[in-house]
Amino acid sequence: MLSDPEVQRLLVRCVWLLPGLALLAIGLWLARRARRRGRRGSAPHCFQCGYNLTGLPLPEPNQRCPECGTDLSAPRAVARGRPTMHKPALAAVILLTATGALTATIYATRVYRKTGWVAVKPSSWLLQDARTGSGLTAAQARSALAGRLHRGDLSTEQANAFIEHLLQLQSRLWVAGLDLYALRSLGIWFSKGQLSPTQAQRYLDNILALHLDAPLAIAPDTPIPVRLQTEPRGDGQPVGIDTEILSFTCDGQDVTPEPGRLLPTGIFSSPIDRTVHLSPKPLGKHTLQAVVRVRVHPFDSQTDNFSDEVIHEMTREARAEFKVVAKPGDLIKLQPDLSLTKELRLNLALQSAYASPSFSSGGVGYAEIKVWIRAQDALPVNVAFEAIGEFGDRSLPLGYLTIRAGEPRVPGSYDLEGLLFGDVPDVLRVRLVASVDAAVTTTGLEQIWDGELDLGTIAVNGAERVREWLEEQQADE
Repeated sequence: MLSDPEVQRLLVRCVWLLPGLALLAIGLWLARRARRRGRRGSAPHCFQCGYNLTGLPLPEPNQRCPECGTDLSAPRAVARGRPTMHKPALAAVILLTATGALTATIYATRVYRKTGWVAVKPSSWLLQDARTGSGLTAAQARSALAGRLHRGDLSTEQANAFIEHLLQLQSRLWVAGLDLYALRSLGIWFSKGQLSPTQAQRYLDNILALHLDAPLAIAPDTPIPVRLQTEPRGDGQPVGIDTEILSFTCDGQDVTPEPGRLLPTGIFSSPIDRTVHLSPKPLGKHTLQAVVRVRVHPFDSQTDNFSDEVIHEMTREARAEFKVVAKPGDLIKLQPDLSLTKELRLNLALQSAYASPSFSSGGVGYAEIKVWIRAQDALPVNVAFEAIGEFGDRSLPLGYLTIRAGEPRVPGSYDLEGLLFGDVPDVLRVRLVASVDAAVTTTGLEQIWDGELDLGTIAVNGAERVREWLEEQQADE
């Protein structure tokens, strides 16, 4: 640890504390001597602690001070007079002590602020911080341990434990930028042959991460952008990577692009990032899977390039999922199986209808009819309907019914209303006609229903009373 430059700088900075500590020590020493020499009165006192011995038989063999236990029969063990300090001596002691304490405090603060204390921690503490610490604490511990390993300051057991920790860190899918220095050390040790054969194999196995990305959701009839990326783990490793696609499938069907389109040929030391567009897929969830063979090539310092020799070969696999869904505004017709129609029938039902007087103008009375439709449960679609009431050969627009996916969470009602004049029916038949903005917005169903839904007939409460009111309006006119 003494070979660490930060530790050496700390030892140099500690020299700054010596003047202040020396003044403080001199002040305390003078205070002790001045207090022992200056005395007032004639009462006997213990020379060591200053305890008043008045009343004790002195001198007496084996007599001891009740306060500190000093043998009072020893020479100069008993002093006459109470210990005191003269004012000049007191002033000198205060001046020296205060100056020393202030100087030591100032320089100790500077040393604390300028010292990287991670460098002076024991290696066992740093290993614990690297394993269990979080954020900056763990990254600083790994950097300090990497420096000590380079200088040979770690024991064999500590070095192996630290390398094991770095190999575990390297195998993660994502590594913080603060840890790149420590991971870069793995490549240096590998190139110098400082890793054991087992550690070298694990390092090569971890050297590449394969990522396959596709959009989470995409509209129908749209090419699907697919991104395949190889990412070397650990910055600056002295090896080259040669990749080859073994298989590339979507839902189990081969969709491998032309050679070189998705992964280029050749030996590369930097990440490979390519994007292709697959053909449009039908509605629903799809799974992509890529299997890539990776060959590792050593760096040839004589040619300043990567050698054709293969020192390691491995297979990497990556998966990604995406969904093709209809977006609001799309209109996709359902096949005649009416599966969605049945589901809507099970979830929607007429609850009640009610007629009431509205207003009159010029002897013409207008009545309002309200219809409540009950939702038995949350629906899996987001769709808008035009609601129409029918009686005899007449029809009554009841406005629009908008059903949002997942609402209501508990059984609830939708209310519709229409305005009419003339005869008020006793029984009303209600039809729902899907409007053009009906669309699927959840992944549970693949298509929307764009036909009609007949909810049946329902009695109109209050129809007789409203007819009487309408007749009164005509009579008044």
